[in-house]
Amino acid sequence: MKSLICINTCSRPDQIKAYVYDFIKFCQENEGYDFVISLDGKDQEVIRFCEFFKIPLIYSEEREGVGISKNRVIELKKDYDFYFFLEDDVELINGSVFDVSVDVAKKENIYHMNLDEKRRYFGNKKVENKDGVNIGYYDYGSASFNFFTRKGIGLVGGFHEEFAKYRRFGHTEHTYRFVNTGLHKRAFIVLEDYFEDYFVWHNPPSVTSPKGFAVTENRLAQVEQNLIDQKLTFFPIKTISKYHFNQYTKNDVRISYLKDISEGYKKVILEQEKSTILRIQQKENEKHTIRDNSVFAEGSEYNLRHSKAFQVGDLFFRSVKNPLKWVTFPFNFVKILLKK
Repeated sequence: MKSLICINTCSRPDQIKAYVYDFIKFCQENEGYDFVISLDGKDQEVIRFCEFFKIPLIYSEEREGVGISKNRVIELKKDYDFYFFLEDDVELINGSVFDVSVDVAKKENIYHMNLDEKRRYFGNKKVENKDGVNIGYYDYGSASFNFFTRKGIGLVGGFHEEFAKYRRFGHTEHTYRFVNTGLHKRAFIVLEDYFEDYFVWHNPPSVTSPKGFAVTENRLAQVEQNLIDQKLTFFPIKTISKYHFNQYTKNDVRISYLKDISEGYKKVILEQEKSTILRIQQKENEKHTIRDNSVFAEGSEYNLRHSKAFQVGDLFFRSVKNPLKWVTFPFNFVKILLKK
């Protein structure tokens, strides 16, 4: 049984340089796994990097989104029993998750699973323990880690070409096809104990902004929900623009040189993340400072208006403006002085 691990990327060379080493090293040390990068578009820095280190790379003439990027891999690499697709910002910590995914899929007749940060999965949560493995079921989720069996892809097809014009979206519609065909009872199936300690989910800013799209209450772009509502069971594997493969294999990779590059870029990205967190904290602190100063000012004004000195001065001012008030001035003056 052969598995293919694919990193999907677009215009993020720093992430490739930081995290690709661990995946390639895992594949070189495990005979049943092969490796490839699928680059959406022609980012020259990524292409040169892969050429220098002899890393297997598929890249396209045009950017058409992560769904079509996966379709290119499925179309070109047809002979694998299992496919793993990962976003380029995912850092591998423990590769045992790959064997567990294959084992669970075979035992439980599961054709497709996802994994990402735990907070990204929601909707009618249910967890079942199968031979010591906790399997979670949700209505909605994310897809930084995608697992497919070849049979499953054969039955539901590829990612819909509709989303190529947006250069994003599509994984939820594709996932729901496994439900529409009767292969799965629930859409998002995850290894419940593998949210942490196996990957680090870094989440840099999206290459293609999600802004400007109407969103449903379930956090889906409305354009994707519209297609989900059609309840498709199959869509053929389609690619659009011309794409290329450099013909390298995992064993060609100059792995020893790649390790130092990886460690260096991990440190760079970590510092960037720390700076981002610090900026966010500073902005939050500024908001709190403004709010606290406002409360202080309001409190100071309240204390001033209720001080005896202010009230006596105000009484004198009103009496000067209206001589008739001098008649009651002594009474009101004593009243202020005796007031607690």
